[in-house]
Amino acid sequence: MDKELRKGRRVLVLGMPKGVVEKFSFRAMAEFDSPVLKRHCRGQRYAMFKFEFVPWGQPDTLQRDELKWLVKHGGYKEPSLVRVEPGGRISAVKYIIHKGGISDFLLGESSSTPTRKSIYLGLAIATLLVSLLIMTLARRR
Repeated sequence: MDKELRKGRRVLVLGMPKGVVEKFSFRAMAEFDSPVLKRHCRGQRYAMFKFEFVPWGQPDTLQRDELKWLVKHGGYKEPSLVRVEPGGRISAVKYIIHKGGISDFLLGESSSTPTRKSIYLGLAIATLLVSLLIMTLARRR
């Protein structure tokens, strides 16, 4: 992560608990791995990392420092997303399964790169317009 920050890239870290609470992580993991989010992050110069850990019991000695960092800035027993800016500013969504997901967290950054929410909104508007057009044409016949 430090290497990416030194390059001037922002970093997204998804904390993924394993074990009993792992089922809560599937939605966050699927969104984090989605092509739409990866394309958005590439365009916004993000490095993306997943940190998987076991929330109960003794942490792996190799992961102890990373786990302390995640607990301080993110969450512990649920998936959490932490964004780190090259200047050191850190923002986090501690409980992303309750907050609307990763795309919502990143949505305010750039309207030029579509995120999942903007794509769904566009599809909903297009569907509504097509429905109105079909209803109008059906009334004329």
